[in-house]
Amino acid sequence: VDASRPTRKIVLERVAARLERDHGTDVVSIPHRAPVYEGLSELTRGTNAFTGATKQKRSIARRPTGVYGRLRATRPGEYLLLDTTPLDVFAMEPLTLRWVGVELTIALDLYSRCVTGLRLSPVSTKSVDAALVLYEAITPDSSTLTGSGIVPYHGVPTAVIVDADRIDIPGLPDVDPETMVIDHGKIYLSQHLLSVCARLGVSIQPARPYTPTDKAPVERFFRTLSEGLLEALPGYKGPDVYSRGKTSEDEAFYFLPELERIIREWVATIYHRRPHEGLLDPAAPGVQLSPLEMFEHGVARAGRLRVPSRKDLMYDFL
Repeated sequence: VDASRPTRKIVLERVAARLERDHGTDVVSIPHRAPVYEGLSELTRGTNAFTGATKQKRSIARRPTGVYGRLRATRPGEYLLLDTTPLDVFAMEPLTLRWVGVELTIALDLYSRCVTGLRLSPVSTKSVDAALVLYEAITPDSSTLTGSGIVPYHGVPTAVIVDADRIDIPGLPDVDPETMVIDHGKIYLSQHLLSVCARLGVSIQPARPYTPTDKAPVERFFRTLSEGLLEALPGYKGPDVYSRGKTSEDEAFYFLPELERIIREWVATIYHRRPHEGLLDPAAPGVQLSPLEMFEHGVARAGRLRVPSRKDLMYDFL
């Protein structure tokens, strides 16, 4: 599993040598090449032993052996998944005017699959970036900070007084996270982020090492983002070096804030509003729900919790 990829020829030679060692010379007959290769392909199907990326081979080998279990959220905010991934596009850093790779950090509500906070970082992500994603996830209205409208609080104040300027503004909903599911990255296990969670009373639930199935919804969102948006943008470089074009850097002209604004608009207007296969209501199994509809379903079902907002709340995250 952890070795470099061998060729089929050397694997078969090792098999023949082991047969000769265990049973003697010419005791076990070796079949012809065609059925041997066919049997080898059947034995290694779905393991990435001879095809695909070797990193994916290690991930496949570490899958659970039994039936997959999953976290089952009963209301919005019960589980908040945080993760970071390098994007398959280049962008331009606005201060140094250099072409750089970018990393996306998001907070995903497990119950509704809504993206409640996101942030683009040049080159690599810092702990303060993860903290600010969490800040956006719990802030009812951060439009002055992020440049995009946030879905307003679904409570008595907005039901009594409706602000005409905030009708149909696309944005990201806010939740009061009870448990945050993270991996073992340094930015998530830093004193910075852990102290923020301790101050807010948010429980930390680390995923198991090298087990991407523990955060399967957020990993699937990254794939949806790449296939649904990033591959249509200039500067798209593909998922790996074997898929990269010849002059991908010459096509990139989006600055980091522009790229983040495009991703926010796509999340708010397309991803949040189209039916999601992973969202089902047990009482109505045939109904297709979008993340925003599931979010409203959870609010109507379990109520809405908010973190009390104050002017100096951001200092707790910095």
